[in-house]
Amino acid sequence: MKFLSFTLVLSFVTLNLWASLSQSPVPIPAPAIIQAPAASQSQSQTQSQDNTETQPESTAQDKAKPQPQTNRIEPLPVQKLTSKQHFSLAEKLIESKKHKEAVQHLNAVLKKNPNHFKSLWALYRSLEELKSTDDQRLAIEHLYKTSPNDIDVLSEICKTYYHQKFLIKAFDLCKKAIQKDSANPVNHAHLAKSYWDYGKEKIAVNVIKTASKRFPKDLSTQKIAGQIYLENQNKEQAMLHFKKAHNIDEQDSSVNIALAQLHTEKNNFEMALKHLKMSCLTDPYNSRSPLRRATTKLRLANNQEWTDKYNIVLNSCYGKKNTKISL
Repeated sequence: MKFLSFTLVLSFVTLNLWASLSQSPVPIPAPAIIQAPAASQSQSQTQSQDNTETQPESTAQDKAKPQPQTNRIEPLPVQKLTSKQHFSLAEKLIESKKHKEAVQHLNAVLKKNPNHFKSLWALYRSLEELKSTDDQRLAIEHLYKTSPNDIDVLSEICKTYYHQKFLIKAFDLCKKAIQKDSANPVNHAHLAKSYWDYGKEKIAVNVIKTASKRFPKDLSTQKIAGQIYLENQNKEQAMLHFKKAHNIDEQDSSVNIALAQLHTEKNNFEMALKHLKMSCLTDPYNSRSPLRRATTKLRLANNQEWTDKYNIVLNSCYGKKNTKISL
């Protein structure tokens, strides 16, 4: 009987407990947020390298290039310059003695306007400085075709034909230059020398004789007169005209060398040495040969006194140490 009562009580307690549990359920915890595990330092570096390697190569190269300066003024490209700008630049370059660069700009002007007188004239002068003889002649010929009556063009083409030994052309153009501008002594001198070089000595002598009287103070006329008379073996007249030229310009080396030669032939060694000293100071390269010849002549003549004096000047002309020319 007791056992039955205990069983009933236990059943009653169990039922009450179950009822209470069903009324107040136990809360279920919320699921935790799953995060990726933190990468180690070595893994981070490897990933960074992988990212760099996957980038295009051009990106890395572009970063190495210097960035353009936004405040820098770029020069205007040559092909975009106007003719006026080309000519202006050419003038500045000529003033700076940059004749090669000037020629490029002048050619750009002449490509658009082949008969632009100022550009042709500047081109001729630059080519003359560059000693580009063929191009120089072509330029002055073009100028002559453009302006056949311009007195300066006529004088220059007369000179060019004489110096480049187009002597028959020189006859014609020098005569035309004299007709247009008879007061220019250079035209007369070049005509006379052209005749002489061509072999027409009598005509040459007559032309230079008249010119030297008309232009007694012109250096070129007196020099060419001296040269023609010297080559014609008229040494007295040659001496006379070279002295006139020396009075006009004492520093002219060709005049001093010519006078030294004439004085040496007369055994006037003192005057010859004076002129050789002067020529050596202004033009040592062209003075050495006549100095050597004069020194050799004195040595062979056993003239030791003057040989020693000439040797001092000769050594100085070669720029040797401890030697100095004193006039």
